[in-house]
Amino acid sequence: MGTRLVDIFDDFGVALCSYSVTLEGTCLDAEFEEAALVLAEISGRIPPEEFAGIRASCVGIGEIKEQLEPRARGQVISLVKRRMQMAAARSRKAANRA
Repeated sequence: MGTRLVDIFDDFGVALCSYSVTLEGTCLDAEFEEAALVLAEISGRIPPEEFAGIRASCVGIGEIKEQLEPRARGQVISLVKRRMQMAAARSRKAANRA
């Protein structure tokens, strides 16, 4: 098992919160970061309207400025799928209520 401290940042690079993420096996930083974004979404610590602009980083807050380039698309594809699934579930739930 591997454990990493992952910081969550807003659009401006301001740290919003941090999560200690533990995953089984050997994992990439992107997997720890994805898990932290899911935790941030589930926890409700970040308002839904701000969630589209946040990003996660295993790198410390002092080193974040060096990593502002966007990540490769393949590293975040499962997070995009999860967001799409969550949006579909919310719309189904809203349709069921109506």
